[in-house]
Amino acid sequence: GQAADPLAVQSGYAGLGTAMLSSIAVGMEIHVANLTIRNPGINTLRMRVMGGVGGGITIACGAVDAYFLWRQAEKLDREGDEDAVAATKMASIFTGASAFFLGGGAIATAFLGLMGLGLVVVIGLGLAFAVVALIKSFQAAEATDTDLEKWLDRSRFGLRLRPDSRTSFLNLQEEVTVFRQAIYAVAIQCTPTTTAATLTLDYIITVPLFTRHSAMRVVVSGSDLQGLPHVLKSSLFRIDGTEQIETLDQPAVARHQASGQIKQGQLTIQGNVMVRLPPESAFRDPQRPGRILIRVGSQAQDVSHIPYFERINVSITYQPDKQSWPELTIESQA
Repeated sequence: GQAADPLAVQSGYAGLGTAMLSSIAVGMEIHVANLTIRNPGINTLRMRVMGGVGGGITIACGAVDAYFLWRQAEKLDREGDEDAVAATKMASIFTGASAFFLGGGAIATAFLGLMGLGLVVVIGLGLAFAVVALIKSFQAAEATDTDLEKWLDRSRFGLRLRPDSRTSFLNLQEEVTVFRQAIYAVAIQCTPTTTAATLTLDYIITVPLFTRHSAMRVVVSGSDLQGLPHVLKSSLFRIDGTEQIETLDQPAVARHQASGQIKQGQLTIQGNVMVRLPPESAFRDPQRPGRILIRVGSQAQDVSHIPYFERINVSITYQPDKQSWPELTIESQA
């Protein structure tokens, strides 16, 4: 099967973190601005600290986003996707520059008293760079080669310009198999949400090409605190109208839902699963390996029998046409 791209996973978690921190930073900066407007000429220690911290968070988040964009550009460069490389690098540079001016403006206002035209220029440059970074990101996404374009470059009809296309397919069967995998691509979008005690994963699976003989198995899994794998939910969807088949790990899953339907000519499966997050006080018993304890007052309570999870995976096994191509199976994970 095709494992989830580690860089995509890392940048996804980083993007979620920077989005949350950026919202906190914006809130702090807006609060400082309101205090400045209500009390012109007054710059208290509280205002300086809040403005400086907010600006520092903005710069740090921008640096993280720029770093992952640059790593994505390096990955595209190794794959030979030259037109996407330039746009991604520009997006990285302008993302960092935008964060520097916006965060720097907040810091300069807090500690140096920057106001008036100077502040307007700094914030204006930051916003302008942010718009350019957004445009370059869209251009990079449009220029990135699809799996079908990669297959075409490597096929007998291609120019083999990409580094991963220098070697031809071993035989016609491999060439046809890779082509089918490209046109029957399965898109998986996952959105995790955490509370104090639960982790909820919402997923959307989109299949652009299918037949009445298509079948798809969706498996949601995870490992507990002892490292034991659990198949939390396994759902089999058939397009020919037969009943959906689902098995569920009832003790591990607090809530679940899944439904498949055809929207605008595409097969779409939407679902979610909720599991328990480990308590902050959970720890391993140093005397008995594999035993999980939590502190309740002055006592340690054994919770090894309760499955806790910190991460959930979604894997897809898709058979586009079980009747014509029973051997063709597309696998992907997220």
